[in-house]
Amino acid sequence: MKNASSSPAIDIVHFADPWCSWSWSLEPILNRLKAVYGDQIKISYKMGGITEDFGDWRQHYNAVTDPELIKWFTEAFQEGKMPFDIGYVLKTKVKTTYPACIAFKVAQMQGENLAHKFLRRLMETNMLECRNGSEEAVYLRVAKETGLDAGKLKKDAKSSKCKKLFLRDKAQMNVNFLTLAIVDSKTRKGLAVGEVFDSAHAYEHAIENLTKGKLKKHVPKDIYGYFKEHESELIPAHEIAVVFDMTEKKAAKSLDALVKKKLLKKRQFDFADFWTLKD
Repeated sequence: MKNASSSPAIDIVHFADPWCSWSWSLEPILNRLKAVYGDQIKISYKMGGITEDFGDWRQHYNAVTDPELIKWFTEAFQEGKMPFDIGYVLKTKVKTTYPACIAFKVAQMQGENLAHKFLRRLMETNMLECRNGSEEAVYLRVAKETGLDAGKLKKDAKSSKCKKLFLRDKAQMNVNFLTLAIVDSKTRKGLAVGEVFDSAHAYEHAIENLTKGKLKKHVPKDIYGYFKEHESELIPAHEIAVVFDMTEKKAAKSLDALVKKKLLKKRQFDFADFWTLKD
């Protein structure tokens, strides 16, 4: 979908972290907005950085004991809707989220589209597969998987420049991890919308308010086309439900139908089913 103007009308600022379950839960919302508005909007990814020390984070959120931590993530799972392994912090033994955030800033230097793929795959690696994406060997493997120059990323990740880019993002964070800042690109008037994960209606409504309904909207209908566009990603029924504005039950039925046609394959985790393109 092409925009008649020379630049996007709306800038959506997303403060994220590859370890953040809320960032993961906003993926369907962001992908719905991309599908509906195309290049009439721009999504700007910035790194908020959850914590330099997960021990401090656990103290702050009263999740010091392992059962308390599991309870915290169970509630996040229930609110955010996007399935993930609620034990991922314990299983990965992650100490800090900062190296993964810095790796994303390095990835951005190689192109926004590649960086977005890298971020998505890193979140899958951390929260679904329970591998420590803050470790160099892991995020470099993800870099290779997503088409980045891993050798260059390894070198640049050690530079003070990239750490400064991350810290600048963190200093600019003016909304929480559950919230998107939706900003008019010309007037810089903005609305903060968040803590809604079951549909994108509230976010679309904010965009319509800021643009006075002048943007063209596309109704996503091609589920298989969505998988081709998001090649290699692990996609749950909830994401399809949000992007295509349907129930999860209908989404799962549609996905299984594509499996029967040998267009998709299903990957089953203990906590949820995901689908991806057939090899």
